[in-house]
Amino acid sequence: MAKYSLQGGELVVLGDDGSSLWRGRPMNQAVGRIEVVPASDDAIVLLKRPSTSGDFSNIVRVGPDGAIRWIAELPDYPGKGTSASTQDSYVALDTVTKSAIHAHSWSGVQVWLDTSTGKIANAMFVK
Repeated sequence: MAKYSLQGGELVVLGDDGSSLWRGRPMNQAVGRIEVVPASDDAIVLLKRPSTSGDFSNIVRVGPDGAIRWIAELPDYPGKGTSASTQDSYVALDTVTKSAIHAHSWSGVQVWLDTSTGKIANAMFVK
């Protein structure tokens, strides 16, 4: 199984023997948090939001070779699309299981993402 760590904003992936498999910034963004997917060699990564405006889906599933398997879907929320300053992204990554990821968006939506697809399985506006 691959071993994931965070060093200086970069994702570092090591093999069982300690050899370097990959190091870098997925989508050229600094890494904020890493959670290994149970029973898998992949990890779920919460990327730090860039300072640009607009929506930015910043939860990705990454393989040990650094390949992005999927980019998480962002939730809909009350008022979405009504303002030019819409800037949604994920702010917290809570739990990762074999089948679901629990996360929170800046817009106040709590989501459960499907671990295999990154699609929203359930969402609740909590703000």
